[in-house]
Amino acid sequence: MNQQKLKTNKELLENYLNQACKQYRSNEVVSTSKTTYRILYDWAYEFPDDQAIQLKFIFEEWLYKYLQTQMIPELLTSQDFIQSFIFEQGLFKSLLTYFSKLFFCYDNKLGSQQFYIVELGLFVFDKLVLSHDIIKQRYKQSFIDRLNQIRLNNNQNQKQQLLNYVEILNLNQLAQNKRLELISKDKEIIINVKNTQKMAILQSPESTFDSLLFDTVLEGTKKFYAELSLTWISRGSSTEYIKQATNQITIEESLKEIFYSKFKNSEEITRKFIYEMLEQNVDQIILNPQDGLHQQFLQLRNSSDLSPISKIYQLYKNIPNQIEKQLLEFQQFIRNQITQVLTESEECGQVQQMPQQQVKQAQQQQANRSLQLHIAQIDNLQKIQEYCMKLVQICFDGSHRFRNHLELTFKEKLNTAERFLDKLSVYIHVSLKDKLKETSNEEDRQKFEKFNRNMLAFIQLINCKGKLFQKITDNLKSRIFRGEIKNQGYEEEFLKSLRREHPEHLPSDLLTVWKDFKYYRNLDNEIQALLSTKKLILGTNVQFTIFTRTNSLREFNTQNRKDCIKPPQQIQDCIIQMEKFYEKKQQTEKKSLVWNYKIGQSIINYKFGPSNQQVGKIIVSNLQLFIILYLKQYGGRSKPELLNDTGINYEEELTQQMETLLDLRLIFEIEGKFYLQTEQAKLKTQLIPNRPISLVPKKIGENTEDQILLKKERDLKIQSSIVRLMKTNKEMYYPQIFAGVQKGLLGYYDFSAQDILAQIDELINSNYIKRDEKINNKFQYTPV
Repeated sequence: MNQQKLKTNKELLENYLNQACKQYRSNEVVSTSKTTYRILYDWAYEFPDDQAIQLKFIFEEWLYKYLQTQMIPELLTSQDFIQSFIFEQGLFKSLLTYFSKLFFCYDNKLGSQQFYIVELGLFVFDKLVLSHDIIKQRYKQSFIDRLNQIRLNNNQNQKQQLLNYVEILNLNQLAQNKRLELISKDKEIIINVKNTQKMAILQSPESTFDSLLFDTVLEGTKKFYAELSLTWISRGSSTEYIKQATNQITIEESLKEIFYSKFKNSEEITRKFIYEMLEQNVDQIILNPQDGLHQQFLQLRNSSDLSPISKIYQLYKNIPNQIEKQLLEFQQFIRNQITQVLTESEECGQVQQMPQQQVKQAQQQQANRSLQLHIAQIDNLQKIQEYCMKLVQICFDGSHRFRNHLELTFKEKLNTAERFLDKLSVYIHVSLKDKLKETSNEEDRQKFEKFNRNMLAFIQLINCKGKLFQKITDNLKSRIFRGEIKNQGYEEEFLKSLRREHPEHLPSDLLTVWKDFKYYRNLDNEIQALLSTKKLILGTNVQFTIFTRTNSLREFNTQNRKDCIKPPQQIQDCIIQMEKFYEKKQQTEKKSLVWNYKIGQSIINYKFGPSNQQVGKIIVSNLQLFIILYLKQYGGRSKPELLNDTGINYEEELTQQMETLLDLRLIFEIEGKFYLQTEQAKLKTQLIPNRPISLVPKKIGENTEDQILLKKERDLKIQSSIVRLMKTNKEMYYPQIFAGVQKGLLGYYDFSAQDILAQIDELINSNYIKRDEKINNKFQYTPV
């Protein structure tokens, strides 16, 4: 190409672009003559294939000159950096779009993912502009300044502007959105956006956000809220502080969704906000004598409106610290009171020399002071405890966030309080009881008894509230087995919980408890009645407990090896009676039971019934067990009815579990309705519910009890997988079966080809499948 023409057209291009940029920045209409545009367009296509690389050099020359003489000076001197940055980036994208059209022949012939015109422009923009020290600092400072403005006024327009501001950092997104291609079709030229893969040379937005902004946002958040909280506290109103903090949490949650989520450690920003806003000043908020939370406790006792407090969920975790302080003070007070009461009788002989009236007056004054202190301490602790219980109720009526936070926050502290109060009640009761035996003074006796009644009433109050909390948590199961909750509406409560549409959130073994509760409670009662009738455990402290879990069997073996104690004759007689009792049930109820008894520190377990090897077992999930129990209770149900009755939204999950039960022949289908299999000939298995299956390969090793169970579990899974495959395909060759089983179970269990062949033989013997008469490695499904 003629060098003079090349120089002339380069100058024409530069003048045209400079004029366009000037018009953009002056908010004028950008226009040029068709002649100029056509000259440049035709010129770009005059480069032969072997010289198209010249277009890249021309573009780079313009690019470096434009960034260094126009964009960077504009950003360095702008008054409103955010607005200028967004504007300059928009102008730059327009210029890149223009070049991608103008120099399309370069992109089409020599371009690659790294060196298309648009990607090349963004790469140099990242290198010169985003890496410029002063611009980078202005970018970070402008971001935190605008973020703090939003924190103060929650302006939606500013949020959107800030969002546009940070999205510029995602260069890959800009590159993909602006990659253009020209398609020649007949006499038309069609311009399309071309979707390309992400470019490795362009920064990923995640690393950019973290490296450029995270430290700035974290430090800015700390400084902003440290100053803001001090300003609010200086106004002297805890109520106003809580109101302001409530609004601030709402703003921070919206910012977290829009901005903080772009950081890998976004939770760190929230923690910093909570620490500066609440934790640093919690004592001043709670203990303010004017209108702190102590005053609010009094108001909340008779109020149902807890919304202002309920939103300050991070404040909750500091309340238990106050409970702990109060408990320690209260404990010391009780000790002092008991010491004082116990020593009053001993001091009585010394004060008898004083006039009788003076003695009575001193005693009355001391009793009044003690009583006032006693009432004040109990009342204060009771207020905090009631407040915590109200927060518990709020949390379980509200979102999962409150629920999860409250469980973590309060569970340990409430349990600690309960344990302390239990010990305290024993300590008080025993101390006072012993003293009552010794004293002959009626006034002292009355004083002791009154004090004892007051303390035990208070402890009972705290404990009953603690039980309410326990009922909500996974302690429900153990409470049923301890007999604290009788069979009064428990099934309805369970179904109500299940219909929350989150069965996976139910406590461990909850479904199993529902099934086992009546049976084992009644069985235990029969055993106790039998032993009592035989007068075998009268006057002893021996207590029998029934275990039905797999880990109990492990415990049984471990304890037997450890103790090796021959039981007393009385216990042997009990065991003989229980064995006879079990023999009567063994024919109809194939259950493996473990009893244990405790004498002193020794625990000995005895197992009755068939061994694990004698009873076939199928491991079922909670959802599968619910389907079985539901069909047992209500008979035939269609799939839509099951979906409606269980309240489960996950139709796919329910369908999969029902198919598994069909393959195992535990349920069957007739005319669209499912029924529980009750024929003994077709139901040769016993259900062992809720044994968890790990998501890592399980090794089948030495011949221990656990490994035997694991092998049975694996073999049943292989059988179930084979049946499901055969039911779908009707006829399959062995390699197809092997591939299907491997795809479904590999990573869950350790198995070999021989294991699969063995289970195929088992299924053939059980008439689930049959071998083809002509082809040895071909199998056919046998319908039920």
